[in-house]
This record gives sequence, structure tokens and C-alpha cells, in this order.
Amino acid sequence: MSLLLGVHDHIWFISDELKMMQAFLRAADGARENIGVLKAYSELIRDLAYDIEDSLEEFMVFIKNKSLVKQLLSLRERHRIAVQIRTLKLRVQEVSQRNTRYNAIKLTPSTSTNVIGDTEFTRNFTALNVEEAQLVGLDEPKKKLMELIGILDEPKEHESSNTGPRVVSLVGMGGIGKTTLTKKVFDSNDLSDKFGTRAWITVSQSFEQKEIFKEMVKHLFGAESLHKLLEDHQGQQVLEVHLADYLSKRLKETSATYDGVVHGCHRMFNE
Repeated sequence: MSLLLGVHDHIWFISDELKMMQAFLRAADGARENIGVLKAYSELIRDLAYDIEDSLEEFMVFIKNKSLVKQLLSLRERHRIAVQIRTLKLRVQEVSQRNTRYNAIKLTPSTSTNVIGDTEFTRNFTALNVEEAQLVGLDEPKKKLMELIGILDEPKEHESSNTGPRVVSLVGMGGIGKTTLTKKVFDSNDLSDKFGTRAWITVSQSFEQKEIFKEMVKHLFGAESLHKLLEDHQGQQVLEVHLADYLSKRLKETSATYDGVVHGCHRMFNE
């Protein structure tokens, strides 16, 4: 019983560790000298990070879809998840001790500036490799998301007279499947049938808006379009306003999915 009661403490522990792992992986990927020990240690961290994210998602789905009574009755399932979480905590501690023994982390200040976090990599890797059958408990949110996007007929109580561009936001704590859900909707045949042009854009917590616009041009209209745009401004600096103007002229019916912090990007539609 003490194991079940302590599971939330373990959850917070491995959640915090996951953030540090993701930051380390990003820095390690940017290191100029990826020596054997660091490479091997990075692989251990990456595998463990995947397992932690999967377990956190499973835990949140279980909690969300079970009433209090059912949770108390399904002690066997709770015990299984608790054991899994505790095992992950022990693995985290062992990996930390292993670094102490082999001194694997030797990241220089030059690489530390790249430590934005590997959250996008881990989330997107998971989203790209989750089968439809594994989306346990997400059928209803998926249907709702498709209604909001306009793929399915929206319930009358949610209908809006606004026919202009809309932003649909998915909000929630990490590990509950937001990216997985969104990616499955984005890849669906229903979405591709409705929107002939669409793009999946990943935006980190630290980003350059001009680079985001360049990515949008490339994914929406092809690398050749971006290359031609840059050639047209040869000898001049391509500014955000140039990219925004190009996008605003070419965007018609487009579903652009932003994953992460998108502060400021909406200005593109107003310029």
C-alpha cells in the first residue's frame, strides 16, 4: 500500500528528471566532440527518456479515464503502474551513478547555449511511432479536435459564425498525449482531403521567428520555393516581413500545426 501512496512522489521525480534528460540530450547532440563514452551515455539517457514519457502518458490516461471508485477497485493495475514508475526511478538513479563513475558529461559553455531541451524530439518521435490502436482513451478528444478543425460536422452548440482563420489550442501537462493526438489527426486522410496544403511546424521555447517562417515556406510550398525566394533577395538580407508577406500571399486554405510556444507568430497573418 505504501508503494501505491508514494507513486505521485515518484511521478514528480521522474518528470523533473525527464526535463533534465531532454536538456542533456540536446546539448550532447550539439557537442563538437561526441566521444565514445558520451555517445554511449546519451543512448542510455535517450532510451530511458522514451520509457519515462511512455509511462507518464499511461499513468495520466489511467487516472483520467477512471472514476475514484474504479481506481480503488483496480488496485492490481495501479500496483503494476506503481512498480513500473518506481523501477524507472531506480533506473534514473543508476544512470546518474554511472555518469559519476565514467564522467561522461563534459559539456562546454559553447554547447550549453544550445540546451533548449529535447522535448520536441522526444514528443515527435513518440507521436510518429504510436499506432492508432495504442491511443487508449483518446477517441473522444480526437473526435472533438476534428470537429473544431472542421473535418467533422461540429455540434450546433459549438458552431460559430466566424468563417475566418481559427486557432485550436491543446493545453495540458506533459506526457498526456497532446502531440500524439494532434499528429494522428494531422496525418489522417480526412484532414488531407479537406486541406490540400498543410504543414507540421515544431516551435521550441527559444526560437527565431524568421527561421520559423522559412520552415513554413519550405514545408508548405517546397524547398524550391524557399530557394527561389532567397535568390530573389540575393545581396539583400531576407527579413521577417519579406517572409511574412510571401506567406500571406500564398496561404489560402492551409492547416498549419504549431507544436510548442508560438508567441508572436500570429503577427504573420496581420502584416
